[in-house]
Amino acid sequence: MHSHPHLDGFWFVRRGSARFYTLGDNGTEVLAELRAGDGVLIPKGFPYSFEIVTLEGEDEGECELMQMECADVAISGKREELTADVVHYGESNFGSGQS
Repeated sequence: MHSHPHLDGFWFVRRGSARFYTLGDNGTEVLAELRAGDGVLIPKGFPYSFEIVTLEGEDEGECELMQMECADVAISGKREELTADVVHYGESNFGSGQS
């Protein structure tokens, strides 16, 4: 689980399904279960993680996600500057969708 202090992010499921998690009063909680055509906005500083899942009524298969981000700081063209600004929460990573 991690957050981005300077990035608002929108995740859109193009194909398949994904489950997003956040931190709640009692530990990790499901934030959203998304199918193709669904999306979720993750505000800057908001802890999250996700995993690729197969939801009821779906055939097991691949998932395709599209991520769009907006930064509140100037970007000089080097992605390393933003990825170094990630805050990690705990040691758990959920599924193959570590982000």
